[in-house]
Amino acid sequence: MKQDNAVWSFLCSKLHLTPPTLFDDGLRWLNASATDEFVSLIIKLVYQALIYCIWKEINARIHAPLNSVASARTSQAVIFEIKQTVQGRLDPLSRAHNSRRRDITLLGTWMRSF
Repeated sequence: MKQDNAVWSFLCSKLHLTPPTLFDDGLRWLNASATDEFVSLIIKLVYQALIYCIWKEINARIHAPLNSVASARTSQAVIFEIKQTVQGRLDPLSRAHNSRRRDITLLGTWMRSF
C-alpha cells in the first residue's frame, strides 16, 4: 500500500532517519537505525505501531459488511493514531527508564521530534 510507505516515510523523516525500502533490509536497519538510544527505541515503537495499524486497517476492510463500502483512512488519520499509540507507551517507559542521560527523557525526545 502506498499509504503505508507515506506514513512510514513521514514518521522517519521527523526523526531525521532514512530507512531502506525493502522489507528485509528494513528489519536489519531497525537494529542499527540510530546511535541515540532514545531515538532507536522510539523508531522501534513507531514500527510496531505502524504494523498494528496496518493489521487493523486490513481487518476492517476484510470484515466489513458486504453491503457497505469499507472506507480507507487517510494517511493523516493513521499518523495521528500511531502518534497517540507511541506517546501512550512512552509515558510510562519514560518514567521508569533509568538512563545515564540527564539532559532529556525518552518522552522528551519524542515530543522534540513530534
